[in-house]
Amino acid sequence: MPTKRDNLVLTAAFGGAIALHAMLLPWVGTAVGRVDNDQAIDLAVTSVDAPAFATAGSTILSNARAGELRAGRQMHYSNFDRRDALWLSRNRAYDGSDALLGSVQMAGISDELASRLDLAIPRIEAILPEDADGPYWLIHEADVEQQIPDRDRANNTRSVPLFIDGPQTPELAIEQFNAPDRAAPGGSVLIDFTINNIGEGWAADALVFEDDSTPAHWSDRVYLSDDAMLDETDLPLRSIDRFAPLAPGDAYRHDSVELAIPRGVSGKMHLILVADAGQVLDQPSFTAGVAAHP
Repeated sequence: MPTKRDNLVLTAAFGGAIALHAMLLPWVGTAVGRVDNDQAIDLAVTSVDAPAFATAGSTILSNARAGELRAGRQMHYSNFDRRDALWLSRNRAYDGSDALLGSVQMAGISDELASRLDLAIPRIEAILPEDADGPYWLIHEADVEQQIPDRDRANNTRSVPLFIDGPQTPELAIEQFNAPDRAAPGGSVLIDFTINNIGEGWAADALVFEDDSTPAHWSDRVYLSDDAMLDETDLPLRSIDRFAPLAPGDAYRHDSVELAIPRGVSGKMHLILVADAGQVLDQPSFTAGVAAHP
């Protein structure tokens, strides 16, 4: 039968155990947290390489690269498969309205490769919708089914712009063209004009998207003519470039455009404004994009 002294010893021992547990608990919690952090994977899409301009219904190839921002050494990346997807979106953020263009299944890879940034992802071949037209975004999403225990999924997507030339056609029309009625030979005049896209398709030059260092464009041009009809004898005075695509129903305006009037001309002349003078846009006709001012 335990004595009073035995009870005192047991009580002291139990108290000591509680105190020791309280001392060790923060250290154990820290150690567990450190193991959890070591085991966490952070998959990130670092780049997407795809065309910036394409035709509706055509096939495009998308190449992406991904890696880990912080290597999950103890998680053993080779244990996890994942599927990446390519989406077509009207904005650069993924949402439920985006169209799936294609996907690729990736088997688990070695821990050595997983710890490297910019690991190449097998390319995705995608067919664009037949009725697509205008500006879109291609969004590459890594681990779309969330098969990997990823610590931060905010960096699992990356988007690049894509302009699609669809079956709809644009048509530029001159909405306003203001110019003075008189000018002096060797002098200059100021004009302003507004051009509207009255067609059903986006107006864009494909070459704008092929080389950002020397972007192409369409040009609106003003001619000096001895009549109101444009022909090869008319004198070009100035070209005004347009680089940005133009949506159906939208317009752009140029104010205070200065024109130099050549010496040696006199009498009744006309200024003729031509929208897309080089006819680089796929318009059904160019009749609405010409206006003359006496």
